[in-house]
Amino acid sequence: FAIFLLVSFANHFYTEYYPRLLEQYERNDDDLLSQYTYYHRYCTSADVTTHHAPDLLADPEAPIETAVDQLMTHGGLVIPNIISPETATQLRAYVDGRNRVISDEEAFPMYPPKNRLSYGFDATESPAVVQALQEITHNKYFYDLMSTVLGDKDPAACELTTITSFHGADDQGWHADTKEFGNALKFSRSYAHTYSLFLALQNVTVPMGATDIC
Repeated sequence: FAIFLLVSFANHFYTEYYPRLLEQYERNDDDLLSQYTYYHRYCTSADVTTHHAPDLLADPEAPIETAVDQLMTHGGLVIPNIISPETATQLRAYVDGRNRVISDEEAFPMYPPKNRLSYGFDATESPAVVQALQEITHNKYFYDLMSTVLGDKDPAACELTTITSFHGADDQGWHADTKEFGNALKFSRSYAHTYSLFLALQNVTVPMGATDIC
């Protein structure tokens, strides 16, 4: 009788709930039209919050709320000394070596792909990666900032990648980390907030061109 109940429950779950789960996993952009939690904002050059670079520089000596306000106001923040110069040098050397042997199957599609390369890291694949992650996760200022912004005492990393523009690369196109239909403000029931942390592994000069963010 117990086996009969178990089989009956499994059959009921498979016929009643499983199709609904599959339907939810197959959701598309059209499904989002009925899931707005915030209106669409059209931004122009008038919405640029500052033209003064120091406004984006965090002060580790100031209260963490100051950095939160900066991030929420400008959408980006420059945090000094998250990893040490020595770790950045070691990590850059490791990335440079992997760049030379990475296979097409491991590389992520990039646009434009010419003279540009991206791929994922395993958190323990190199002592340089381990050391960098150790310094990031034990940086109290950065931890306090992210846990306050996300409202989570244990914020997690969901992606660990590298992006390299090689010598002689053309100006690269814009790349949006947060897509319009993946916005956690417009569709807060469907998506969680995510933030991108970019670590510069070498000093750049004007002819090289720096990374632009918007």
